[in-house]
Amino acid sequence: MPKSVPKPTRMDLVTPLILSIALGNLLAVMAAGVSLTYAVMGFSNFAHGELVTIGAYASYLFYYLLRQPFYVTIVPAFIIGALTALVLHLIMFKPLTKRRASLITLLVGSIGVSFAYKYALYILTDLQGVWTFVPGGRIGVPASGGPQPVTIGNLFGVPISDFFIYSLVAAVGMAAFLSYYLYFTSSGRFSRALAENPELAEAVGIPTEKIRLISWVLIGGFAAIGGALLGPSNIFGGLSPETGFTVLFYVFAASILGGRIDFYSTFVSAYIVGFASTYGIQLASAYLGIPSSMQPVVPFAIMVATLLLRPEGISGISSLSWRRRASSKVS
Repeated sequence: MPKSVPKPTRMDLVTPLILSIALGNLLAVMAAGVSLTYAVMGFSNFAHGELVTIGAYASYLFYYLLRQPFYVTIVPAFIIGALTALVLHLIMFKPLTKRRASLITLLVGSIGVSFAYKYALYILTDLQGVWTFVPGGRIGVPASGGPQPVTIGNLFGVPISDFFIYSLVAAVGMAAFLSYYLYFTSSGRFSRALAENPELAEAVGIPTEKIRLISWVLIGGFAAIGGALLGPSNIFGGLSPETGFTVLFYVFAASILGGRIDFYSTFVSAYIVGFASTYGIQLASAYLGIPSSMQPVVPFAIMVATLLLRPEGISGISSLSWRRRASSKVS
């Protein structure tokens, strides 16, 4: 779960505010891939958390091998995440889709892949011939030899690290890129058409398999970028093969609250979940006496409340809903 901060006083509420924004940044980057998966493939991919973890380990490894600034490792992490997602699609989801497998079958398959990836990571990170730069066993982040957050300033006395800036730039950059891709490229318009009506998109000659391949590249790449930023930021207590599974429920909460396939609403929902999970629980702890150990309950509560009260999430009230604008923009 997100790393708890000391119980704030009535005047000390800036620290959880900064943590809320940082968590929102990370969730926005990671949840974009979940929304794309649901839009293009029609199901929720439980292996998405492992794509996040793989990206984190890839970034850490390349940082050690290249001895370059952290942001340089974003590119190889993106590539490895994209390739991993493509392999997942080609060996699992594409054959199942061709056989017209049900959504339940795809969902169960993604759970199986999630466990396979996770325990493959356990095996790899226990091989000291691979992780020789980590003394004493399995790789952990933060650790010597890996990227470390550096304080570059403060806000009302609260230190601001370079990873906070990295995560903010990643979230804004991802939003700008997807906005351009979805509305100003033919592949993006085809993606929205595929999300709106898969059967009609295929019937009118849209290259649906090509669009799925491009989508999986973006899904895996964005998940990997989120993972690369997640480990060193230490919001979830560092990095282990379980990190992706831990963060997955926060990511799902953002996606469900955003309406699953609506990118813009999901982006906003990521910050709502971030604030509720960090700032909200700290306020409840300070003023209502609710223990901060209740933090992991927040994303589950958001998912349940959304599914019960408003299954379409906030996308139904969002003027930026890409689903509502799809028919007028697809050409």
